[in-house]
Amino acid sequence: MIHPALEKYLLLSLSIPKSTKSNESFLFSTVAQRKVSPLSKHFRKLMDRARIEQRMIRERSKSGSGRSVNALSFHSLRHSFSSILANAGISEERRMALTGHATRDVHQRYTHHELERLRDAVAVLPTIATSGRS
Repeated sequence: MIHPALEKYLLLSLSIPKSTKSNESFLFSTVAQRKVSPLSKHFRKLMDRARIEQRMIRERSKSGSGRSVNALSFHSLRHSFSSILANAGISEERRMALTGHATRDVHQRYTHHELERLRDAVAVLPTIATSGRS
């Protein structure tokens, strides 16, 4: 599933042909068939092709442990996608279906709630009356 605005951009700006065959409906149809897919690598190539500049937000340590993280990556796109849907009130079940997360544990790590949404949730609680004693 792809957002109509992104589909339009990809079809017009990048000259990616639109397929009518169901088995070719993925942007990376050969990757979609693999059990372990290198989506980040393909996403980076797509970003390069679209001339979208990358910015490193975390670099691999000098000892070689950890990993480098770009601000605009497939991984950060999934975080943003899930978080935007959550903050718009879309149910967790639907967000999990759209992101492809099989477990709530993984899905919850990808979802970041806006502070304002959390404040709105707390604001619906009833006021607690006090007796005026100290």
